Amino acid sequence: MKVQFTHWYNALLAALFTLLGFGSCSKSLDDPDGPMICEYGVPNISFQVKGQVKTEDGAHIKGIRVVAIPTNNYLGGRDTVYTDAEGKFSTKKLYSSSERYLKEDLVVMFEDVDGEANGGTFEKSSLKGTQVTIVQKEKGSGWNRGYFEVTADKKLKKQKK
Repeated sequence: MKVQFTHWYNALLAALFTLLGFGSCSKSLDDPDGPMICEYGVPNISFQVKGQVKTEDGAHIKGIRVVAIPTNNYLGGRDTVYTDAEGKFSTKKLYSSSERYLKEDLVVMFEDVDGEANGGTFEKSSLKGTQVTIVQKEKGSGWNRGYFEVTADKKLKKQKK
């Protein structure tokens, strides 16, 4: 009896989820006369964090660890990169559920991990999403809201001895 109930319960849930899934189909806002679009999941954007790290005097700093973290965002993941000889860095493509969350929850952390090797020891620092420049580079369609480029330039202070 219990096995039969479980079988019917699972069949009913599968049918219900199937109907709800088809309920998410809609016409495109960009082309209302176009085909019906069925999408599952959540709206999302893709973005890449780029920038340059310098000293307060304007000199490039090599070897600074840069960590981009879209906090409170299950889509994002994180990426850790290091600045090159010109102080530049660029993360892999990351994801967020919206530009609003990118602005509110993104944290870009800067840390000198090589000590005196590249011009001195610098203090840890970070930038929040409200302190960076966010520019939409490609428009998306449907639940993909597009591709954004985040510029996070930072000047680091030398650590006092």
